[in-house]
Amino acid sequence: MKTRHLLEYSLLRFFMMIMISLPVTVVLALSQILGKVIWLLVPIRLSVVLKNLQTVFPDMPAKERMVLARKTYFSIAHDFFFSMVMTRKKISKQISEANVTGLDDLKEALSKGKGVILTSIHLGGFQPFFAWLNMQDLPVTMIYQRQENPYSDKFFIRQRERFGTSLEHVPKDAGMAEYQRILGKNRTLVVLVDQFFSSGTNVSFFGKETLLAKGPAVLHQRTGAPIFYSVCYFEDGCFHIDFREIKLPVTIGSEIDEESINQIMKKVVSEYEPFIREHPEEWFNLFHKTWKLSGYPDKISRSWRDIF
Repeated sequence: MKTRHLLEYSLLRFFMMIMISLPVTVVLALSQILGKVIWLLVPIRLSVVLKNLQTVFPDMPAKERMVLARKTYFSIAHDFFFSMVMTRKKISKQISEANVTGLDDLKEALSKGKGVILTSIHLGGFQPFFAWLNMQDLPVTMIYQRQENPYSDKFFIRQRERFGTSLEHVPKDAGMAEYQRILGKNRTLVVLVDQFFSSGTNVSFFGKETLLAKGPAVLHQRTGAPIFYSVCYFEDGCFHIDFREIKLPVTIGSEIDEESINQIMKKVVSEYEPFIREHPEEWFNLFHKTWKLSGYPDKISRSWRDIF
């Protein structure tokens, strides 16, 4: 293993040791300080955030988008610190008491024996979401991107596994045959659908064309597993988790071709647009080039008024 990996992991464990030793209120206060420092001094990928906000809110004045960008940095810092202490008794209790809608529909779909394709998007509540799923003893398999640092990769997997034994992990490069096998075991396969994918299908997302993965559409047509929508977010002092089945425009058993795949994925991602507009500060993918062909500026100049 690389020495750099060991050093990074050592810093991570040292950081965790400090987080565990501090009261939760202090940890969350520190997250606000970090968010402000990043916004003031090193607003990472600000040009990407503002360009994406312009795509999501084309009619919003530029000044309002800047204010919203600032809230996004604060929210991401909060979510990062929160995920570091979510094993604490107070936080895990808060996660377990999440306000949930649609869980009975998800369980009913699983009772049919074909598994469930549970789509979602990159949200700040990503870690608490999987902790909650593990607490429910639901048969869930998450597709995840291996981190470059193998020590850190195993660390975050262990963090999620501390909440139960029903959650399994499968790497993103496992392939469609493995995903089908998982659905064949009547498990819930979690797939994130909002990231640019160079060999994906071309769909309109907030009115702009981009390439998104074909996997959920292909798996649905091959296996008959229903596709569900899911989001996890923090509002009014508690977690909210929403599930619902997505009514698709293509029937099972129809020919699997580019047109049918495209129709399904257009429908799937369109389901998430209202949520993102309502909770943009929760959408972590604002920091990624979701629309690769849009032409992102290299940097953004800010006035003192923009900053403060």
